[in-house]
Amino acid sequence: MPISTRKTLQRIDLAELETFIAVAELGSFRAAAAQLNLSQPSVSGRVQRLETALHTKLLIRTTRYVAPTADGVLLLEGANRALDALGGLVDSFLQRAGQSRQRLSVAATPLIAALYMPALIRDYCARYTDVEVHLLDLRYPEILSALDSGEADMAVVSFDRADDRFTATPIASDEVLLVVPETHPLFGTGHARIDKLVGENLMLIDQYQPMFEMIQSAMNARNLAPPRTTTVSDVSTLTGMLDAGFGIALLSHNVAKRRRAPEGTLVHLDDVSLRRNYALVVSRKAERGTAALSFGDYLCRTLADRWPLRPGE
Repeated sequence: MPISTRKTLQRIDLAELETFIAVAELGSFRAAAAQLNLSQPSVSGRVQRLETALHTKLLIRTTRYVAPTADGVLLLEGANRALDALGGLVDSFLQRAGQSRQRLSVAATPLIAALYMPALIRDYCARYTDVEVHLLDLRYPEILSALDSGEADMAVVSFDRADDRFTATPIASDEVLLVVPETHPLFGTGHARIDKLVGENLMLIDQYQPMFEMIQSAMNARNLAPPRTTTVSDVSTLTGMLDAGFGIALLSHNVAKRRRAPEGTLVHLDDVSLRRNYALVVSRKAERGTAALSFGDYLCRTLADRWPLRPGE
């Protein structure tokens, strides 16, 4: 294989290929985004990166339809054959490995994956040596896609909205607080009403959007102007911006304490109840074996013991 071809292949991500296939077969960026549990900009970005890597236009885009170009048709056919062959190999490897050990895949959002899951998986596998547990560190939309496709057997996530595709077993509940810099007027007060948010820049990670919607609704009901918002995808980015003085932030109490936020920086909102409810989520169509049932029960009991807040507290 020529070096230039090898370098091009190294720049191609399987996720980009799968996204292109979905758009080409469905004829719609919107439909592909819904199927993959991604935003339309994410789908468009993946296709654009693939086109850049291959130095060719793969899709014809108009206001009425999306269709593959001649090169797009060639890639669609070749990629489907390659992915089918690769999938067959992977399945055979997993089936062969599963003859000796039972394998589970557990998904979690990055913070939960970092703070809780490694020690829990280590302790479980030390007790049940015939079970192999793999941790998938994914973003929330990717977790739902992994559960729906069967890539993940179960997931630990904040799960507040009903979805008929999944069942959820409550594990813990955590209050969401304001976190303010030490120079902020609310520092050391411990409590505040939502009128104190007028004129503020409120920073939050994208999964906290339902919390902001509750604040916005409560402020609109009182004819108060909601704060400006800055949304980021990662807690580390949010805390960095907080330290740099870009505004105030929404964080769960547990996350704030894990980040060693000084006590005076934590402020409870008195007139709106904000909580994140964490659950063990599984697909309704999944067939759960004895290992999945055993690990799910162990996970719920252990996380409930290790989490600072139990359901209903």
